[in-house]
Amino acid sequence: MKPIFRYILVITALICVQGAFAKNKAPKTILINSIYYQLNEEKKTATAVAAPPDKKGKITYPEHVIFPDTITYKKQKYVFRTIDTDAFFVNQDIKRITVPNTLTYVDCYTLSLCTKLEWPVYNDKEFIYLPSEYTKSHSDYAIPEGIETIKSWAICNLYDDFSLTMPNSVTTIEPFAINDCWYPLSVSISTNVTVISTGAFWRCALKSITIPNNIKIIESGAFADCQLEKITLGTGIEVIAANAFHDNYKRYEGGPPMEKLDKNGQRQYTIREITIYRETPPEVEGHFELVPNQKEIILYVPFYSVDKYTNHPEWGKFDVRPIPPVNDIMLTYMR
Repeated sequence: MKPIFRYILVITALICVQGAFAKNKAPKTILINSIYYQLNEEKKTATAVAAPPDKKGKITYPEHVIFPDTITYKKQKYVFRTIDTDAFFVNQDIKRITVPNTLTYVDCYTLSLCTKLEWPVYNDKEFIYLPSEYTKSHSDYAIPEGIETIKSWAICNLYDDFSLTMPNSVTTIEPFAINDCWYPLSVSISTNVTVISTGAFWRCALKSITIPNNIKIIESGAFADCQLEKITLGTGIEVIAANAFHDNYKRYEGGPPMEKLDKNGQRQYTIREITIYRETPPEVEGHFELVPNQKEIILYVPFYSVDKYTNHPEWGKFDVRPIPPVNDIMLTYMR
């Protein structure tokens, strides 16, 4: 091979190797206001990451962490998008976190490691996290008006009796948004939510729940393991997963979530009554197995729909009865 061709091949190989190294170059990590950020050169995004410990092995953060929507480094802007899972590992400095609308992902586990966090975390549109530390000194909380989405794992491990109010601006409750609330909890659901997502209220001590008329779909495990006794479904319900209310039985109040068995060592199922105001039986995805004998549960439906529910392959498994009149005027109207 002629020398000139060897020279061209060597130069080409060096360029390819250099390009490969440049492409796989480790992300740049920078420090801004006591918070470390990892910059993605390709996507031009920034992620909050764990800080390296000092010489004594301690990691220190400010009491109030304020994340910016963008970070400028060497005249290049990076959009703040995520908080890494280990960013605040078992942190006892942070008491408040302010996040921008650019944030797209944060793991609830990440924020739960901020053991002294006292204030809820949210931006203009998304409710991200309600710390259990907050509920130690408060008995209720109203999610701010304007919030549209309650993020997954946003509300969990609440202390004592607690009341949660959603504004009607909320349109989406993400899967497993409210869970593991073992003390009595009362919740008002926004009138603009149409779907109760998978596991949305998983393992919450609700006792009773009233689903407003705007709810059309209740997904798998939405109210599983809640110790529910009474369920009321509005006129708008169209589809319900058969296991939406499964595993509702008595547990010891508070935590840990241990079953409270009867004197014979048997599970004590709690659901005793379901009321549905919809005239046409909602579609059921799957097969009901709420209790060993479904006839133990009374199903109240509009009096003129009793036959429809009784003859339904799934709703007919319950003890179907007409909704009792609330007074003489209603009785006269129904007749």
